[in-house]
Amino acid sequence: MKDMKFSSLIPEPTEDEIEQTIEKVKEKYNVVISKEDAIEYAKSYYDIQQWFLMEKNSSSPQSIAKEMGVEIKSYIKETRGDDISLDDAQGIAKESLKITIPSEKERLANKIRAIIDKYK
Repeated sequence: MKDMKFSSLIPEPTEDEIEQTIEKVKEKYNVVISKEDAIEYAKSYYDIQQWFLMEKNSSSPQSIAKEMGVEIKSYIKETRGDDISLDDAQGIAKESLKITIPSEKERLANKIRAIIDKYK
């Protein structure tokens, strides 16, 4: 959970996807963005979709993977010396996601908005 950003998992958009992004932004916002901004927009849009998906899936009882709980359990043991249960570690992870998910969605929405605002 140290770095929950999906950025390392986000593929670079293809030339077609870049052109589609430029067209989509033009139709939706009536502005033409640069190729560089289209790449950032496409990557941010993909990233925010992943956070929405994580939010949707986080309500499921099995949403917090055992590995995430183990990682938190290990981190707490290492930093505080406390040995907590895996259930408690998964509870901490769930609570953390309640803060992280909205924060990341807002950050990405602001990034997307800033790209559009550059052209208005």
